[in-house]
Order: sequence, then C-alpha cells, then structure tokens
Amino acid sequence: MPEGHSIHRLAIAFTELAKLGIARASSPQGRFAEGAAALDNARITRPWAWGKHLFLDFDIPQPATLHVHLGLYGSWKFQAGEGIALPGHIGAPRMPGEHPGDTYKQFSGQFQPAPPGENVRLRLEFSRAIADLSGPNQCELLDKAGVKKILARLGPDPLVDSCTAEDFIARARKTSRRIGEVVMDQSFIAGPGNIYRAECLFRCGINPNRQAAKVSVKRLR
Repeated sequence: MPEGHSIHRLAIAFTELAKLGIARASSPQGRFAEGAAALDNARITRPWAWGKHLFLDFDIPQPATLHVHLGLYGSWKFQAGEGIALPGHIGAPRMPGEHPGDTYKQFSGQFQPAPPGENVRLRLEFSRAIADLSGPNQCELLDKAGVKKILARLGPDPLVDSCTAEDFIARARKTSRRIGEVVMDQSFIAGPGNIYRAECLFRCGINPNRQAAKVSVKRLR
C-alpha cells in the first residue's frame, strides 16, 4: 500500500495538473459515473493529502471534494505532453516491469494519450495531460462534513507543516500497546505503513514489541 509520502507526491502532481485549467472527467469502468459527471468541466482548486488519503477540491457545489484512498491495489497513472513533469505512475503496479513512480512519460510533438484501460475508475483529462485512477479502495465525492469526519479519525500527518509531535507523543505514552502497532495505527499518526514502521524503528533502535508507554519522549519525537 502506498504510504503517506507517495500520497503527498500525488498532491504535488495534481498541483501541476491544476495549472492546466478545467478537467474533463469520465468513468470508463462505469463505477464512478455519477461522480465523474459532477466533476466534468470543473477546475481543481486545491490538491492536498493527509496520511494515506488524497483530497482534490473542485470548484463545484457541495459535495466538492474528491477523496481517494488507494489501498493495496489502487494507482494513478499519468500521461503528459512535452514540458509537463509528472510521475508516470504512483501506486500498485499495473503492468509488468512498470516502475512505481519515478519514471516520466512525456510526448514530444502532438499529445496523443492512450485510451483508458477497462479498469480505469476515473479519468481526468486536461489540455495536455491525463490522470487515470484504477483499483482504489475508496473513490468518492465528499462535502465539508464528510472530509471532517475522515480527518477526525486520523492522527497528525508528519509531512504537513502545521503538524507537531506532541499529540503523537502524548497518546503513545498513555497506551500499553506495542510501539510497532502504534506507528501503524493511523489514528495515532497518519501516513506510515509497514515500510516506514520497520525503517524508523530500526534507525531509532527501538524494538517494535516494546510497549509504547515505555519509549522515552526523546525517542518518540
């Protein structure tokens, strides 16, 4: 499952796409036809991420926020015209040998994107770029209350500028659960998955089976 840093990379990619103006939206697969119709011919006003959740605010009446959680099988695939820097792909691999993120697919000359595959839940087509979403765990339109409901069950996101460590530290020091479980619990801290759990605990020299309450404040920070 893509971890928080990958979702923030998606928000950066959509920040670039938003500069291209209105988006034509469609659901080739048909499972998001109503939502795509609501987004069609609209502009993205704010792409942002919190933990493993991507939010795209559009200039349409409420519900105006596209919420995507990729889960284990979801991915975004990008095609872009010359001069537009986008990741080729972020998320679960869709084709054999496809690198999950750092290759760039660009066209020289006329932009002629490939048609969407049969599993594309949502296609957002801009003047010189396309974003295709396949296999997400969640793809839905939310109003402001729906967005707040999701954020209310998530802990702080360490990649958000306004985030501080204090909330995570305070909660971790009050639980008898193992620190390895706590780091994976999105209600304690939003974004880390199994890779970051393993790497950060290893680098800090913390046994994942140690009770979180017994880890020092300094090490938790």
